[in-house]
Amino acid sequence: MKKILSIIALFLVLSSSFSLKAQDSNQLNSFVISSLKSYISHDNNLRKDLGWAARDYHYICSDGIPNDDGFPYDSLQNVIYCSLKNVDGLPSKFKKQLKKGLFFMFVDIKLSKNKLVITVSGNIVKLIKKKELNIALSDWGIFTYEYSCKNQEWELIDSRFGGV
Repeated sequence: MKKILSIIALFLVLSSSFSLKAQDSNQLNSFVISSLKSYISHDNNLRKDLGWAARDYHYICSDGIPNDDGFPYDSLQNVIYCSLKNVDGLPSKFKKQLKKGLFFMFVDIKLSKNKLVITVSGNIVKLIKKKELNIALSDWGIFTYEYSCKNQEWELIDSRFGGV
């Protein structure tokens, strides 16, 4: 009887820790999406102010996106996600576009103490040799979230944009 109760208790503890992990992942995903939306909005406004045409598509390097099956890739419109880790694996049509240069957004996530910092940087990516990419930094958005013990939730405390 003790073994059965121990197994049930272990099962309950493990299942609750899995659900907490899924909640944290979903919350992180929503922060990444929110940061990308803010950056895209900032980029669109900047292009409009400069009298430039809006981008048809926004390319996002998927290498910095949280690596789980639950990431809502379809939550942003006119966005193409692409990994740049394996240039050989890219379609030849896309490589031709890369030779001319494409504007890509990169996502970097850092957690330090009670702060989560998501950086979205805009970069010009150009294929200069068969397997070699040149990545030039253009601008960025830094989104800082802080965990409030009082409210027991993450809160966006700062959004900053900058550029070269």
